[in-house]
Amino acid sequence: MRVIAPMMILIMMTSTLAGCTAGEDEELICEDTITLTQYEVYECEFTGTGWTHISIVVDGTDSSSTITAYTIPPDQYDSWINCEDFEMMSQQYRLQTNDGAKDFGLERFGWEDFYVVFEHIDSCEDEATDRGVADFYFKVVVT
Repeated sequence: MRVIAPMMILIMMTSTLAGCTAGEDEELICEDTITLTQYEVYECEFTGTGWTHISIVVDGTDSSSTITAYTIPPDQYDSWINCEDFEMMSQQYRLQTNDGAKDFGLERFGWEDFYVVFEHIDSCEDEATDRGVADFYFKVVVT
C-alpha cells in the first residue's frame, strides 16, 4: 500500500498538466485538439532550463477562422493577455495559420520559463457574432 499511495499522488498531480508530458530524453510535449471562439485562448506553459529547440505544428480540422500561436516569456504575458503591444509580436515568435509548422532555437533567449499561447485571430477585436471558430489540433515539442 505504501508504494501505491505515492504512485496515486503522482498520477493525480500529473493529470492536471493538460496534455503536457516529459520523456526520458528531456523532451516536453503539449498537444491537444481544441475549439477557440473569438475570446478564448489556450496556453502551454514550459518551465525549466536548458531548452534549445521548439517545434510547433498546427492542423486545422474544420475552421472558419485562423489562429495565432505566440512563444512568449513570462514578462510579456500580461501585455499579451491584455491585448497590448508586446515584444514577441515579431514574425520569428509567431505562427498564424490554420495548417502549418514553425521551428526555432531557444538558446539565444535564455528563458527558463515560457509560454506557447494560441488565440483566435480576432481575439483583441470588438466582439462580433460572425468571427467564426477555430477548430484545430496542435502539438508543441520542446527539447
